[in-house]
Amino acid sequence: MKRLKLAGLRKQEARLEARGCFFGGGGSAPPAPDPVKTANAQAAANTEAARVQAALDRVNQVTPYGNLTYSNIGDKYTATTTLSPEQQKLLETQNQVKQGLGGLATGQIGRVQDTLSQPFQPNLPDRVYSVGPMPDYLRASDVGPANLRTNLDFSGAPALPGINDFSKERDAVTNAMYARSAALLDPQYAQREQALESKLANQGIARGSEAYNTDYGNFARERESAYADARDRALLAGGAEQSRLFGQGLAARQQGIGEEQAGAQFQNTAAQQQFQNLMQQLGVTNATEQQQMLDMLNAANLSNTQRGQAFGEESYLRQLPINELLAAMGNSQVQTPQFGQTPGAQPIAAAPIQQALNQQYQGQLNQYNADVASRNANNQALGSAAGMAAMGLMMAGMF
Repeated sequence: MKRLKLAGLRKQEARLEARGCFFGGGGSAPPAPDPVKTANAQAAANTEAARVQAALDRVNQVTPYGNLTYSNIGDKYTATTTLSPEQQKLLETQNQVKQGLGGLATGQIGRVQDTLSQPFQPNLPDRVYSVGPMPDYLRASDVGPANLRTNLDFSGAPALPGINDFSKERDAVTNAMYARSAALLDPQYAQREQALESKLANQGIARGSEAYNTDYGNFARERESAYADARDRALLAGGAEQSRLFGQGLAARQQGIGEEQAGAQFQNTAAQQQFQNLMQQLGVTNATEQQQMLDMLNAANLSNTQRGQAFGEESYLRQLPINELLAAMGNSQVQTPQFGQTPGAQPIAAAPIQQALNQQYQGQLNQYNADVASRNANNQALGSAAGMAAMGLMMAGMF
């Protein structure tokens, strides 16, 4: 049994030796990739990718106005623009026109030289710097203040009536009104009293009796009420007369005050109107002076404007030959060709040769390390098997 296991280990050792993992001296690790060869291979791949990318980017363009084509000689491309027959004729016509303008510009050089050889002395009117002295404007102080009335004199107005004035007139009206009423009431109530006496006597009612006193008291109270009403009406009439006279006196007073105020107001209004007339006249005078000043300023500005206009016209005539020469030169300039940008293809990446070589080397190195580990394990197993075999032989010899 031990011999069979030992034989199996020897077969595994033979396989490891065939793969380069030698027992005793040990197998060598796989060699690392050559950096020079790897770099050269990667550079060649990059160059080929760039060549293919350049070929894809050079796309010929075809338009109704002309074509753009590319040609390649030794990785050097040439872009050729070819116009359509109609556009080619237009280009030739434009070139002929520009050549004619160039000749015209050459002919203008002598005219420009003659113009610039003469000093620039424009015939201009004199410039106006001032318009004379400022006008002497009038001021409000030249008019003077308005003659206004600032106080009122009520001495000529009737005196203001007092609360007790017109008392005599009141009493006279009161007495007269009461006397008039009494003159009407006296005979009336004398007749009624006599009639009441006869009535009571005929009824057999004695003087001093209760019935007598009752009827006579009612009569006396009615008579007293009538005379009291007469007195009240007389007092009201007297008071009304006093109020009327007081109102007349007050109205007369107010009339006098109003006339005084109206007179003062009229005087002040007249004075203000006179002052406004003077101020208006002052404004008209100043406006006339100002208008004259503006007229002089406008005349000066017009003269200076004419001077600037004349200078501009003289300058224009002097620069006209130069501008014509520059215009002819500008229209005869060489037209620089304009090329459209060619569309680029999707970028092509070079093959990752260096990365592939590194990955291959890393795989070989990993396999080598695995084989070395397996060899070491087999060595340990063979050593153990050999030791057990030797021990078995020794024990067999002892028996």
